[in-house]
Amino acid sequence: METSHTVHSMAQRPPDAPGSIQQRKYRSALVAIALLCVVALVISALYELHRSRREVQERAANEIDVLARVFAEQTRRSLQTVDIMLKKLQDVTAAQVQAAPTFPSQQELNWMDRASQNDGVGGN
Repeated sequence: METSHTVHSMAQRPPDAPGSIQQRKYRSALVAIALLCVVALVISALYELHRSRREVQERAANEIDVLARVFAEQTRRSLQTVDIMLKKLQDVTAAQVQAAPTFPSQQELNWMDRASQNDGVGGN
């Protein structure tokens, strides 16, 4: 019975026994390591989020810049086309005005009117 009592007393150590102090130290160390790992993971995740956000913003800025350049080029080409069309229309209109018959001035009309009156007087 004594042997069972000694085995039993070894299994249940008092809280102040040297073995239980070591277990507490190991548990504390494991908890500290686990907390450090969790903190490291959180910091790593925050850094990755910040880096990803910055990268997305840079890409968006580059895309906006490219789109602005394309839009400016298309606008320039459209305005150039309109300008060319208006110049051609001006040239065609100027050519039509030059080719159109001119109407006599008021002085020429008065001279023709007097000439026709003189012809009518002289013919009688």
